[in-house]
Amino acid sequence: MLNADNIIAIFVGLLGIIMFWGSRTLPSGYMPGVPGPGFFPRLISYGLIILSIILLISGLKNRKTYFEKGFFRSENFKDWIWIVIATTFYVFAWIFEIGTFIINSIIYFSVIVYFFGEKRIPYILALSVGFTFFTFYFFTNVLRILL
Repeated sequence: MLNADNIIAIFVGLLGIIMFWGSRTLPSGYMPGVPGPGFFPRLISYGLIILSIILLISGLKNRKTYFEKGFFRSENFKDWIWIVIATTFYVFAWIFEIGTFIINSIIYFSVIVYFFGEKRIPYILALSVGFTFFTFYFFTNVLRILL
């Protein structure tokens, strides 16, 4: 029996520690009252560590079991594995600039929507294409960030 809160709290806490460790080389600021490039990563890492401690304490108090025995052999778990694989490929393609944002996002969101339970192809395509073009428009025209 596993309590997902404790597992997630440990991973988020480790992420916060890794973020803090990586941000320690960044200067915190050059002028008094002006945050430097290391301020926000440290602030986020403090928040992650504090929230993971709160989640771990509540998970230890609650003792609610989320995963019953045999969960890892179920169909639901296999869907989550495919989602993790798709996310890994999406991030890999984004980091190494394989393909374009629009094509990669349409494929990725189609896979995600399918594994979240929507099996009708027109709805999958409408959701993935609509969300991708909305995101592309918002970032390029409103935020002025090229994707």
